[in-house]
Amino acid sequence: MESPAFSKFRDLMDRWDASFRLFEESDLCLFFKKDGVLYGATEDGRINFARIKNPESKEDEAWSKDANFSAYDLEKTSDGNKSMSLFSASDVDKLKMLSQEQAEKELEKKGKKMPAISDDEGGRTLGEK
Repeated sequence: MESPAFSKFRDLMDRWDASFRLFEESDLCLFFKKDGVLYGATEDGRINFARIKNPESKEDEAWSKDANFSAYDLEKTSDGNKSMSLFSASDVDKLKMLSQEQAEKELEKKGKKMPAISDDEGGRTLGEK
């Protein structure tokens, strides 16, 4: 619900509310492009990406050679369909990181919206609010 447009401050508050709802609806927190395709990963993917990119110990280095993380193709994920890809250590240096705002703008250019995705096993499914 939007507030009456009686001030610029109220407009900013409405934008904040919309962004906050998006964050609540979607568990995506890592956004990137690879080969021109826009992806979004959940917190688990972000953690694995970080461990692969910057191993803290020898165990992490050994683990990262075979580790991977998944991310959603944001252009194909919609209407209850999920399109995921796996990324490994060989992919990490080829990824162009984006902010959530940049990812939203990229999707807007293509006439799409950020999909609602939940990472919880018992939580919401794609598209549920």
